[in-house]
Amino acid sequence: MLDLSNPKKLKQFKRLNLFALTTMVWTRAFHWVYLCFDLYYTWYLEKAWSFLIVGGFLSMLFTMFSYACCIKPYYKKWKKFLNVSAEHEQLSEDASPAMKRESVLKLDEAVADLLAGDGGMSELVELVEPIFIKRRTSRRQSMPLPSRKRGSLVMLQHSKSFGGDAIKKDM
Repeated sequence: MLDLSNPKKLKQFKRLNLFALTTMVWTRAFHWVYLCFDLYYTWYLEKAWSFLIVGGFLSMLFTMFSYACCIKPYYKKWKKFLNVSAEHEQLSEDASPAMKRESVLKLDEAVADLLAGDGGMSELVELVEPIFIKRRTSRRQSMPLPSRKRGSLVMLQHSKSFGGDAIKKDM
């Protein structure tokens, strides 16, 4: 973990978060839009109108989700962190210890917001996660297996997939 009271570590943290923001904007905005238009163009040339309509609608929904839940919240938190860190860096050497401590606390709070915040994704995870929990079924709630006749298994052995005739006359 970086010690943000150290100016070199603070600059490194800023650069790392700028890289994360740039990567997020590049992949979730520019590259995504390029891929979508490439698909739209392909579907248009192939006259796959249903793919074009449904794919266009779904990709627009995902684009709005990506902007609203990923890019915009991260950008706001990153901007807040930059403002707080600028205030922290502008403190003069003769500032009182109480002001320095308050500035460090604000900086730590902004860092915690930047790192911990997920743009509302935790609420979405809480809704979706129970679907994927592995559960054991109770025997009381399951239906009994139908009893199989031995004759049907013998017929299976003599079917063509096992190398025999489908119907044997001697049965």
